[in-house]
Amino acid sequence: MKKREKRTKENRIIERDRKVAKLFGTKKKDSNKQDKDAKVKFPIRLKLTIAFLVPVAAFLMAGIGIYNICSQALVSNSETSIKYTVSNISDYVASGGQYVTLLADRLGQDAVSCFSGQPTDLQINSTKLTLSSEAAAEYIVAGITLFGNDYNTVTNFGIKKGDASGAFANSASGQYVAGSEKKSDWVGRHPELDAITTIKTDSYVMSYVREFNNRSNKFAGYMVVDVRTSYITDILNNADLGAGSYVGLILDDGTEIISGDGNFTFGDKTFFQNAKTGTLGESDIVSVGGRDYMFIYNTVSELDALVCAVVPRAEILAAADSIQMYLIITLVFCTIVAVILGSYFASDIGKTIHKVNSNLKQASGGDLTSNLQLSRKDEFSTLAFNISNMTRGMKELIIKMSNVSGELMESSNTVENNTNAILEMTKTITGAVSDIDDGIGQQSEDTANCLN
Repeated sequence: MKKREKRTKENRIIERDRKVAKLFGTKKKDSNKQDKDAKVKFPIRLKLTIAFLVPVAAFLMAGIGIYNICSQALVSNSETSIKYTVSNISDYVASGGQYVTLLADRLGQDAVSCFSGQPTDLQINSTKLTLSSEAAAEYIVAGITLFGNDYNTVTNFGIKKGDASGAFANSASGQYVAGSEKKSDWVGRHPELDAITTIKTDSYVMSYVREFNNRSNKFAGYMVVDVRTSYITDILNNADLGAGSYVGLILDDGTEIISGDGNFTFGDKTFFQNAKTGTLGESDIVSVGGRDYMFIYNTVSELDALVCAVVPRAEILAAADSIQMYLIITLVFCTIVAVILGSYFASDIGKTIHKVNSNLKQASGGDLTSNLQLSRKDEFSTLAFNISNMTRGMKELIIKMSNVSGELMESSNTVENNTNAILEMTKTITGAVSDIDDGIGQQSEDTANCLN
């Protein structure tokens, strides 16, 4: 009977556990699957590193924006500055050209008197003195020459003999003038004529050539006013557009007066030809020898020439490049600091979490004797304190439950003893009742026998 009751109690416990499992959906999982689910897929180290790198990425984007804005501003400001410089050069050159033109007009009457009919020695010497005084009065003038067919050549240095007309006609400048329909032209050097006049070729850089007529209004010869080399080169050199830059005055006959380090010419460049024909704007980015330049030009109508300048784009963007280098260095530094800080904090937090997990795992295995202590002053300290309190509370609860279970066990034993006593008494009573019943039956039987 006791075995049957114990089996019944076990069956009830099993049935209860089955219902609880069904109610809460608790199913036994495979240990390998549990370990797999417990693996960290997105570690806190990576999260913190990304969190630190996000501001760095924002700084990078801001830096790129700043660099682009600075580059555009520098290009715009440089373009304005270079245009202003080129415009000033054009104005200075134009002013000199206007003076030379007016000078040639003033000397026109002397040329007429000297190259009409049979001029006297007095007229020729007077013209020579006039040329000398005019040349000495202005720094821009390197030399003045009057020559014509069948006449001696008159210069500010003296009266020269020789075929100046033929020498000039054989020069490139003379051929350009001969092919021109204009009465006056700006040309380059003419060494063939210099051989007659004894003017030093390197003393001048360009010349103003003007036809003049005699008193019969017929062509008599040419007046050549040479412009001093230093006058033009000083104007160009004072531009100071930066390292690697070139600025030049280019005449219509192809003469180029260039200021800058190294050999550079504009005439053979496509962008110059486009500027000369007017198919190019006042400025443009051009490529020369694999390098990018800003090309700016201005027309000098008084000389029928162009003032051109090319400035390396790298020189213009030098300030922006320094900003870019600063941004790169700062970005690299910030990235390194972000990674170091992210790794440090992640490692610190990871160690703390590992310690907490170890304590919780120990508790989950039934060992509630551990006491979690962290030498921190942040939220983890509060967490460790609460976990320790929870473990302590669970331990106290289990002790209380153990005490209650002992008392319950004692009560159960008492009930069991009482039950057994009642059972024995019941058995005794049952036996007594059975004996009484048997006695009553026997008495009834005896009474019946007596009556019979």
